[in-house]
Amino acid sequence: MELTWEHIDHCKLMLDTCISQEETQEIIVPDACPDIRDIVEAGGQLFVTDRSIENGALVVNGRIDGWVLYCPEDAQGPCRMEIRMPFSVKTDAAGCSPEGHSIIRPVLCRVDARTLNPRKVLVRADLSFGVTLYESQVLTLCSGATCEEPAGIQKLTGNYSAYLTTQVREKHVSVYEEVRLPMEFQGETDLVCPEARAWCTECRMVGNKLLFKGEARVRLRCISQGQLRSTTIPVGFSQVIEMDGVGEQADCSVELFVSSLECVKAGSDGQMLNVTLELFGQAVVCQQLSLTLLQDAYSTRSELAVETENCHLNELLDRSVKPRSVREVFETEVQAKYVIDTAVCVCRTDLVRQGDDTLAQTLLQIQVMYVDTQEQLRTVSRSITVSDRVDEPAPGTCRLLCRCISEPFAAIAAGGIEVHFDLEFGCVLTRQQSALMIKQARLSECSYGTTQPRPSAVLRMPLPGERLWDIAKAYSTTIDQICQANALEEANLPTGRMLLIPLGC
Repeated sequence: MELTWEHIDHCKLMLDTCISQEETQEIIVPDACPDIRDIVEAGGQLFVTDRSIENGALVVNGRIDGWVLYCPEDAQGPCRMEIRMPFSVKTDAAGCSPEGHSIIRPVLCRVDARTLNPRKVLVRADLSFGVTLYESQVLTLCSGATCEEPAGIQKLTGNYSAYLTTQVREKHVSVYEEVRLPMEFQGETDLVCPEARAWCTECRMVGNKLLFKGEARVRLRCISQGQLRSTTIPVGFSQVIEMDGVGEQADCSVELFVSSLECVKAGSDGQMLNVTLELFGQAVVCQQLSLTLLQDAYSTRSELAVETENCHLNELLDRSVKPRSVREVFETEVQAKYVIDTAVCVCRTDLVRQGDDTLAQTLLQIQVMYVDTQEQLRTVSRSITVSDRVDEPAPGTCRLLCRCISEPFAAIAAGGIEVHFDLEFGCVLTRQQSALMIKQARLSECSYGTTQPRPSAVLRMPLPGERLWDIAKAYSTTIDQICQANALEEANLPTGRMLLIPLGC
């Protein structure tokens, strides 16, 4: 007797966490820049340069290209000072090999700056890294059995649905766009360090190709004739990733982060801007597979020794996306005249339990730059938490993702500034199920009845919780024989009724 095995390549989830880290650095004001009177705002762009899994740890290295916007002591228009801060983040990756797959979601949550003296600034950056680690493995399942000679083999199988991560792929995406600048950005203007973020807007399988579309938004600021201006440039793109053995009904997702950004003015009059973006795409494909497991077996003619084990399969309970509108009012000491720029950063999302409820709590950083009625350039910022109820399985696993899906809109309100934007909560609910499976089976060469004779039939009452399979196996007969002998139309065990069990089949 030989067992039939199925081998399924998949990526086992090893770690899903979020890491926070703070970086600080003292910056000397360059000689070409005037002394600092007041700092208006600080910001920057986070770039990941490399990541690796070594000696049971994930290491992510990169840098922050940032800037500090300030008002000089000579009361002229705003000035800016560029900064560069390297970083290195490390987290435990026990059980993962150097060939393991790492999905990272780097976020520069906030950059703060304060003056130590008119020529020195202390800069602090808050970083957040969503980290998901996978290890390539093979799931081996017993789905059946075959026997060369007739041996009266009876098999019990079970059908299961398994939700497996079957592919994790990466792709570098290069995006180039030439755009016309708004009038206030043209000519002799000083571009402040640009920032960009990118996300996937559509993702689906077509044949053996994963097609995804996305959008990057590049935020530009410029200083022109002592005035600060801001604008956002949308850049669209589409890409293809080759996949093997993936059906078109698979669940696909793509995470993107910016690895390089360059904005250069073009043309003799400075009316055009060449935008060059390097993005890093991380694709995860999950599939709902229907599996058949051989759970038990016996022979009506010979002894069959069977060893079983429990295998653990993830079952998909729900996959949903919920929109959420957010409105926040910022109070200002002096009435705002007009808003220059508004930014919303999704820092991290955690699962929190409050009483009987389970909440997805997202930490957001909101920042608004404006000019007040006294013509002073100001910035107001705030950290807020937005919650959404989650129907978490018990026991089970809930994987969350939140992103801002609209450009924030800010308007002057009584006593302050009102900010509106839209969020999107993604939630995947799974539960681990235990499935019994045969791992070994040995068929004896000795047949029943060779050592001692057996009766032709037995009359007995089923025990509580007993199945027809259990009775047929205990007496080395078949379910069909029992059903025929007792005139049962279906293979359901009747309660409170004596059964005639034929033997020697």
